[in-house]
Amino acid sequence: ERQRKTEKDRERQRATSRQRQRQRGRDKRQEIEMTKSRGWTMWVLILISPMAMWYGEVEGSHYLPGVAPHSYGNRDIIPIRVNSLTSSNTVEPMWYYDLPFCEPDVIRETHENLGEILAGDRIETSAYEIRAGVTEQCKTLCARSLTGNQVRVLSSAIENEYRVNLLLDNLPVGIRVEGRSSQAAVGNMNDFNGILRPGYPLGKHPQGENGEESHVLLYNHVQFNILYEEADDEGGVRVIGFEARPRSIDHELQADGQSVLDEEACDQSAGQRPLELQRNVDAGAATTTKVVFTYSVTWERTEVRWGDRWDLYLRTTAVQAHWFSVISSSVVVLLLTGIVAWIMLRAVSADFRKYLDRERTVESQEETGWKVVQADVFRAPRRSLELAALVGSGLQILGVTAVILGFALLGVLTPANRGSLVSSAFVFYVCMGGAAGFYGARLYKSFNGTEWNKLTVLTAVGYPAFAFAIFTGLNVVLFFLHSAGFVPLLTVTSIIMSWLCVDVPLVAIGSYFGFRKPIEDPPSRIGMTPRIIPPQEWYLRPVLVVLMGGVLPFGVVFVELYFIFSSIWLHQYYYLVGFLSVVFLLLVITSAEISIVTCYFQLCSANWKWQWRAFLTPAASGIYVFLYSCMYFTTTLHITKFSSVILYFGYSILMASAVSLLTGCVGYLAAHWFVYTIYGQIKID
Repeated sequence: ERQRKTEKDRERQRATSRQRQRQRGRDKRQEIEMTKSRGWTMWVLILISPMAMWYGEVEGSHYLPGVAPHSYGNRDIIPIRVNSLTSSNTVEPMWYYDLPFCEPDVIRETHENLGEILAGDRIETSAYEIRAGVTEQCKTLCARSLTGNQVRVLSSAIENEYRVNLLLDNLPVGIRVEGRSSQAAVGNMNDFNGILRPGYPLGKHPQGENGEESHVLLYNHVQFNILYEEADDEGGVRVIGFEARPRSIDHELQADGQSVLDEEACDQSAGQRPLELQRNVDAGAATTTKVVFTYSVTWERTEVRWGDRWDLYLRTTAVQAHWFSVISSSVVVLLLTGIVAWIMLRAVSADFRKYLDRERTVESQEETGWKVVQADVFRAPRRSLELAALVGSGLQILGVTAVILGFALLGVLTPANRGSLVSSAFVFYVCMGGAAGFYGARLYKSFNGTEWNKLTVLTAVGYPAFAFAIFTGLNVVLFFLHSAGFVPLLTVTSIIMSWLCVDVPLVAIGSYFGFRKPIEDPPSRIGMTPRIIPPQEWYLRPVLVVLMGGVLPFGVVFVELYFIFSSIWLHQYYYLVGFLSVVFLLLVITSAEISIVTCYFQLCSANWKWQWRAFLTPAASGIYVFLYSCMYFTTTLHITKFSSVILYFGYSILMASAVSLLTGCVGYLAAHWFVYTIYGQIKID
């Protein structure tokens, strides 16, 4: 009997030893696989990033396959259309014909898409007459007698630095900004030195020696320089660029009040007197001011191909700043990746080996703090319904952003398709309601939630209602200002119906299937009594961790934020999709890793309430985005009107809230995967 018992004991010891060896082998293989996977991931990022940046710089402005250029025969009429006037000193676009410009016989408004309407584009016909290949010199457009109120409105618009926006063959008019771009150009562009900045100023507000002058200068003459290429087969011309050079000329009027000018009247070397408008004119003054509007047209042949014509507008001289943004962001990501790798490959693996060593005492098993809370780490957090809805809404915004950037990299969403970015974003947002409802329901069910109907309503209505409330308030402000940015009630109704008929049903369907699908049990059983959380160190306090953790995701994108804000508020084109895609990828990685790091240290301090902190830590980057918008407002913009201030900060709140939901969702998903991974690798008695 003693011999048999001894043999059984030895056999159990040998089995235990073999089990430990197998476990150590599995741990070693896991470490090697994780190291290889991270190495492959880093190499893929290193290889893809330059390709994405090159594609965004070089190929970003190309047109979709199948879009044919329009060729004009000799003396064919090329219509010029007018768009709303914009200013960087106000956020209130103006209707073109709210100012006393020359009007055609019939003003027809072009049908705009949803993106154009939301962006404030109001495209209408004009009185300009451009014929292909025909040069015009000082052609009279019309002569107007301006009342005191019209002069006052014009002077105010000039003081606010409004810019005129015209369109020719779907190209915006621009002013040449001299200086060769450092960006790699496509095709042969050596014959055009500079960049076309959209729009041209309405006038000039001169500054005298003793301060502001009592008058402003109105640019009533425009020299149009049209760049063109000859069509290969059809023998016509194709418009490549649309350049404007405005001037202020006080034309001499004839006795009939309708001036017929000769070619020398608009010559820049003729030394013409500028047209001055008094700033402080009485609105009810009986006197009128005579203004003659003229224009000239010249045609300049260029070697730029039609498929590359938008490169004249999309060139940039700030490539070094974009590279600095990518490199600095990559340093932050590499630092966080090193910390996460140390946690996963050193600390956690060492904890696994200690825990699986049965020869150690119970006290030694509790040396690693994160295992102490194994019975509470999967306990449902407070307000789990709200957390699930926020994560679902963030997943919806994350999906929209990824899809939009993907289509932009493919060249589908280009500035040539005005409004396509906003329109596509809205369509993808309402179509991704199913994903938000499905994952939100799955998450809420893992919290043992049962009120799936409340979750559906909160996910479908929560953030859209918040955004729509701000949008409605801003739209009311634009209505009372009679601004071109006011969204008509018919468009608002179509937005509401799209949300009610598409987004809400998809969220409901996703929630239904998410609740019906069974969920896996957590790796460890939840204890009956919640564990008391010990006192935390000062650097682990929730507010400090959340505020400090949000700095790193914001630090990844703050350089690109300047160019994005300039594109929105200074009405400049931003289409470096390659850089933007890489920065977005780095933002996602940073948000995930900072959430994992803070979650690990929180669990090591025996604090098992990790869910809300995992969401809020990267979501705090939205706070810094809003603070950055405040700094941009004070340092770059010169907005003084109270209504424009309301509009600016209203749009900034919408942008910051979207960033918070996106980064918070990424952070929670990463922390959720991390917690389930580390607790799923050990057996809990």
